[in-house]
Amino acid sequence: MALKVQKLGENRRFHHVVDQLQEAILSGDLKPGDGLPSEMKLKEMFETGRGTIREALRMLEQKGLIDIRVGAGGGIFVRDMGIEKITEHLKMLIQFKKVNVTHITTFREGVEGSVAALAAEKANKEDVEVLRSSLSEIKKLMTRDNSYWHRFIDIDIEIHLTIAKIAANPIYEAVIEMIHQDILGSTAHFSEKNQKVLQQNYEDLKGIVDAIAAKDSEKAKNLARLHVNRFRENIIEDI
Repeated sequence: MALKVQKLGENRRFHHVVDQLQEAILSGDLKPGDGLPSEMKLKEMFETGRGTIREALRMLEQKGLIDIRVGAGGGIFVRDMGIEKITEHLKMLIQFKKVNVTHITTFREGVEGSVAALAAEKANKEDVEVLRSSLSEIKKLMTRDNSYWHRFIDIDIEIHLTIAKIAANPIYEAVIEMIHQDILGSTAHFSEKNQKVLQQNYEDLKGIVDAIAAKDSEKAKNLARLHVNRFRENIIEDI
């Protein structure tokens, strides 16, 4: 762990502490899992009051950059950067009806079309094999009764995440994970349970995978957008 600090002037003490610790975390000088010095040690390092240090640490915790643990084994630890905070806020917006199905699907249409197009450009033989393996598992499920839908949804999410990974853009990957796994996958309202709908969903996914395998980026993009539009129509009908 490497933490170098500049001594504080009389002004902007609180912000100065926040800025320096945040920079150390975002630059990688402090890595996920690293423990920060104690409040007392930070107070000495920054030559400021303990109250200033506590306020700065509270701000960093609110930003999701650190965890402050109490008790045995406690301390101040750098968090692994994730999308939990964004997901939490989006879920609240949905619950308070500030974000509706149309908002989500309009956003998905643009993002997932672009992701599918990129995947078609970058996919190799192994990538396609992974996608086809997931499709094969779905096809086997289709021979069973409707009780399989939970597993169907899980595989559906896996396919979308795999396509995002193939696209090789970490921003797209994070957004797709947030939407599919943390929002749609965890909310019963968005789960498609109807046998006919699940069958169509499988056909959509198969078409997208086939387009990716053929390296047809335009077709992959259009099919991904069509897939999202069908999702919107099915959910609105269900409402």
